[in-house]
Amino acid sequence: MAVKNRTDLTNTLLANITDELSRQNTAARVREIIQDIIDSGLNSIDDAASPTNIYSTVVSIPSASVLTSGVTPVQLIAPAGADKGIVLLSSTVLAGRFNSVSYTTNLDIAIYTDTATDNQLYFSNFLNFTLDRVSVGSQQQATSAADTQIIANKGIYLKTVGGNPVAGNSPISVALQYIIIDL
Repeated sequence: MAVKNRTDLTNTLLANITDELSRQNTAARVREIIQDIIDSGLNSIDDAASPTNIYSTVVSIPSASVLTSGVTPVQLIAPAGADKGIVLLSSTVLAGRFNSVSYTTNLDIAIYTDTATDNQLYFSNFLNFTLDRVSVGSQQQATSAADTQIIANKGIYLKTVGGNPVAGNSPISVALQYIIIDL
């Protein structure tokens, strides 16, 4: 028997099971088709439709929260539940709408899983904007054997790296795309 996609299974069914109930419709042919269906169960992306859901959300963060985000990180996504981890996709972007005062110091933004040792995404110098801005961050990878990034039943947070920024009065928003995986 074989792993087949939806089209191959349909063609096998049409070729091996005739419309007329005759001696061609043997039990062996029926068993072959059923076994192919069993073997192919969710092994093909077209049969499974999409085995992984991609989620999207936008979180708006007022300037008052940006100014304290180095000490008080902002939750972006709630925990996914027991034995579930959240993986951010590289399509996640930050947008800033400039008001009138620039942020100074601690201008890098990290997006991470609560209690993880490494960030999932990093936006270098994002808060140094003086015009409206949209930026894609870089995905980070764990660098040592003990590093963690994806942790079961933990939320996703945003923080400014190094401490709170100074000054600044512009809100930012985070457009997140992510998947939830079993851990």
